[in-house]
Amino acid sequence: MTKAEAWEILNKFDVFCRIIATLDAEVAAKNISQISMSHCVGTRFKTVAEYIIESGSEELACHIYAVVYLTFSRAQSVCDVFDQIAVSIKDTQPKIAEELNSAHKSITEICKWYLIHDNKVSVAKLEEYIIGKLHYTIPTPNILNLPPELDTDHARKILDRAVSIGLINANYSRKDWKQVSKSELHLFILYAKSELKLGKRGWKPFEILWGTTYLQSGYSKITMDKEERIRRLFSDDIIRQAEKSI
Repeated sequence: MTKAEAWEILNKFDVFCRIIATLDAEVAAKNISQISMSHCVGTRFKTVAEYIIESGSEELACHIYAVVYLTFSRAQSVCDVFDQIAVSIKDTQPKIAEELNSAHKSITEICKWYLIHDNKVSVAKLEEYIIGKLHYTIPTPNILNLPPELDTDHARKILDRAVSIGLINANYSRKDWKQVSKSELHLFILYAKSELKLGKRGWKPFEILWGTTYLQSGYSKITMDKEERIRRLFSDDIIRQAEKSI
């Protein structure tokens, strides 16, 4: 593969993402067979991933990272939407679902490589790239009304961490229970309320925010990888402090 061929595939992927970005996952799933995919995802994308990593092209990797993680208002990455669509169509259109899963794996490889090799990566840098080179407008998500205890810069930064790993949506609303369980939210709140020094009543603001109850008592064991990704959002001191309070 040449650099020109890689750019050609990535430009088609860019167009594909723009189409998907105008739809929600459910609508996209219903219309996915109408959207041309074979030229921009799946096995050909795997070839692009291999080329980027082998050639060390930070520009190509930056393009992918920008499209995937910032063009969806940071509400959901392209990969999140791919996952939702793949789950919806796995029984009716298994081949397309497989293509989406393959693309997700390849995108993840590229983004990991880019983050490791470019220590200067930042949201501001990528937004400049998107607006200047990709000619995207980055909309601002409609943030939910926050309870007073969470309507602070510190609390928003903690919520943004949860957004960054796909635990909640970019407007701070919770995801469907099939995607994120009460147990995962319980663990996040345990550490978040400790960092915010909210005390024993710290569960309530999060229950109000997410329109649910029993998050304090609704915990059952979750898988080690899910637990670890939440723990990585907090310092060791906060984790120790939170777990002492149980």
